[in-house]
Amino acid sequence: MVVAVLMGVGIGWLLKSLTEVAWTFWIGVGIGIAAAILNVYKAYAKQYKDYEELAKEPRYAIKKQLDDDEDDDDYAQTNY
Repeated sequence: MVVAVLMGVGIGWLLKSLTEVAWTFWIGVGIGIAAAILNVYKAYAKQYKDYEELAKEPRYAIKKQLDDDEDDDDYAQTNY
């Protein structure tokens, strides 16, 4: 995140130096912040995808077992 923001600040400084317009610096800062947010989103999406794949494995499929157990009225019999 820090690197993306610093690169955006660098781009903004470069734009300001080339155009002599002060508000172009803030364009670079905005680009850096947007890049940092995009990086966080991509990392989250990747981790969520890995989590979904892990949840499909039979040894971790406890949610399905819990959902099936809620329908049972007989509490004496448990399936482990």
